[in-house]
Amino acid sequence: MDIVERLQLALELQRERLAEYQVRRRIREDVEDGAQKQQREYVLRKQMESIRKELGETKVPSSTSTAPRSKRPACRTTSALRPT
Repeated sequence: MDIVERLQLALELQRERLAEYQVRRRIREDVEDGAQKQQREYVLRKQMESIRKELGETKVPSSTSTAPRSKRPACRTTSALRPT
């Protein structure tokens, strides 16, 4: 194997390693972003619980319901607010 072939092989191997590294980095970043988002949401929910407790509210208002939209009652809008 001459020097040019060896260098081409080395370059190809390094490109493969770089591609693997980039995929691993993207996966790690996606996981970290998801975990941070869940943590922020958890902290905000706990803060809301604490605020409601301080205000003496025991029931969660329907506007912050966690039920899926399909199970929530439909809101009526005026014709001025409907998209045309």
